Amino acid sequence: MNIAQSRKIKILLVGAGKMAQDYFQVLKDLEVDVTVFCRSKESANNFKKRTRYDALYGNLEDLVRSKSFDKAIVAVDIENLYLVSKVAVNANIKEILVEKPGGSDGNEIYNLAELALAKDTMIFVGYNRRFYSSTLKTKEIIKKDGGVLSFSFEFTEWATKIGDIGYSKKIYRNWFINNSSHVVDMAFYLCGRPKELHAQVSGQGLISWHPSASIFYGSGKTIDDIPFNYKANWAGQGRWGIEVITRKRKLILQPLEELKFINVNELDTHEFQLEDTLDNKYKPGLYLQTEAFLDSNYKNLCSIEEQKQSLSFLNPIAGYV
Repeated sequence: MNIAQSRKIKILLVGAGKMAQDYFQVLKDLEVDVTVFCRSKESANNFKKRTRYDALYGNLEDLVRSKSFDKAIVAVDIENLYLVSKVAVNANIKEILVEKPGGSDGNEIYNLAELALAKDTMIFVGYNRRFYSSTLKTKEIIKKDGGVLSFSFEFTEWATKIGDIGYSKKIYRNWFINNSSHVVDMAFYLCGRPKELHAQVSGQGLISWHPSASIFYGSGKTIDDIPFNYKANWAGQGRWGIEVITRKRKLILQPLEELKFINVNELDTHEFQLEDTLDNKYKPGLYLQTEAFLDSNYKNLCSIEEQKQSLSFLNPIAGYV
């Protein structure tokens, strides 16, 4: 029996949008006791229409004063991740999974990490790409091949499409942390965190909603002295991707959900057949990430403290002050 199921854990899921609906599907299938809460009756009605489940709505502080929960999942919009997480921490919920990136900018991430430390609360950031079947297979192959020799990644965003979505100015100005950091986290999770970074940016002013830069490039070394480089050009064309070089092959994650490879002394590209049943049934990576959180199996989750420390390289890569 699943550990989480045997514990009869009481879970608070805050949010009613698409991400919260994805979490709810996983929680329902894991058969845990979940309470869904959102701000408005309209959101609750929409959630009921999509899931057939009655969500509560109103003032979150009133709810957590009247009911206790073992763990919470915060799946609200980016602008409210920090505020809602604060309410959960102050309600003495000791284990919280907050959707990536944990706050709408570096200051909120930093402050949430400090609050978690002061309140002795474990907070984890939901980088679900760490749990992709492609990620799991890549980790397996890296170990089999004897480790990583070098790696590279690209986090180009499609600026013209993103600019039309209608996010707030604050979200746009921190778009690298709010969105592109998913690729960076996945790359460093697979290959090791950086100890040395030479980050450069250019193209200031090419994209009005992201004034700090639009072209990004750099290199460095991980804590294990593995060299890496990266690039992105938001004013041009490209896509997210990671390439890992081992002694036996080049591993190619582009798109990130798929894993291809080129063997040493070959030119042909092959594709691994992944065990991706869960990624096809649920939002990719979400089932295993949620299960790990419920079972207190935190080894592969990103803690809020790790996310805070990541600001030391995320900010320079993005050109943020």
